Amino acid sequence: MALPTLGFIGVGRMGAPMSRRLMEAGYTLTVHDRSDRAVEALVALGAARADTAAAVAENSDVILLSLPTPDIVDAVAFGEAGILAGAAAGGGKVVIDLSTTGPEGARALDKGLSAQGFAVVDCPVSGGVAGAENGTLALMASCGGETYEEIRPILDVLGRPFLVGPEPGMGQMTKVMNNLLSVTALAVT
Repeated sequence: MALPTLGFIGVGRMGAPMSRRLMEAGYTLTVHDRSDRAVEALVALGAARADTAAAVAENSDVILLSLPTPDIVDAVAFGEAGILAGAAAGGGKVVIDLSTTGPEGARALDKGLSAQGFAVVDCPVSGGVAGAENGTLALMASCGGETYEEIRPILDVLGRPFLVGPEPGMGQMTKVMNNLLSVTALAVT
């Protein structure tokens, strides 16, 4: 079975090493970021460049996001040259949001994209840049079981995925709880 084509939007400190790992695993990757330097480094390794999020959606079966804020996720998904604009041209049908944006952001992304036929995976990560480079991230996915099984091989390249539940926002809440436990343990120590 052929590997799905992937798009990656947000190829900065976390997204770049995740993108490299996906290409090393044999995935065809189209990348977009507001930083030309970040994109060029991946193009030099074999990725295709996309000038907009819409262009990523046009050329990808699965779109991964690694973005810094809910507002940026919203603009990338629903903006003028966003994922939905590219989907109208026959683009991707699964969006995996690896960003840490909170439960409300995950629910808003799911509501807007699922209404247009996308499967949306709320999947924040933990493990930092070293985890992204080494493929040891913890990936806290919330989505339907069928979607999870479809995208699990992709997540396996990035680290250790866990299906935490079916509802959007559950991945975000799991990450918040994980961070709270980590900080509490650090304070106690």
